[in-house]
Amino acid sequence: MEHHRPFRGRLYCLSELATNAIVHTGAEGEYFDVEVSLADGCLRVEVRDLTWRKPQVQSPTPNDTSGRGLLLVDALADGWEVEPCVPHGKTVWTEFKIEEPSPFPAGATPC
Repeated sequence: MEHHRPFRGRLYCLSELATNAIVHTGAEGEYFDVEVSLADGCLRVEVRDLTWRKPQVQSPTPNDTSGRGLLLVDALADGWEVEPCVPHGKTVWTEFKIEEPSPFPAGATPC
């Protein structure tokens, strides 16, 4: 079954992955890169940082004030994963299946 996520869900996932890169990468002054691509009906968002530390889905209690981000990414995205980068760092990516708009107006028949 194909899922179509609203724009806000996609933006939330980008925000979560970028925030994780800022908060959990370690030393001050480190940076991260964001790459967004669209191919074959799939929007892919990648966030690269310089640490090997792999983000983990947490199991927060109702009283915890953090730890829900990747749970929400998992629920909103059609897929996500962490891949190591050579020579150092990692990429966390998330993907969304999207409907590509038709190049023809509704009801029009291509010639």
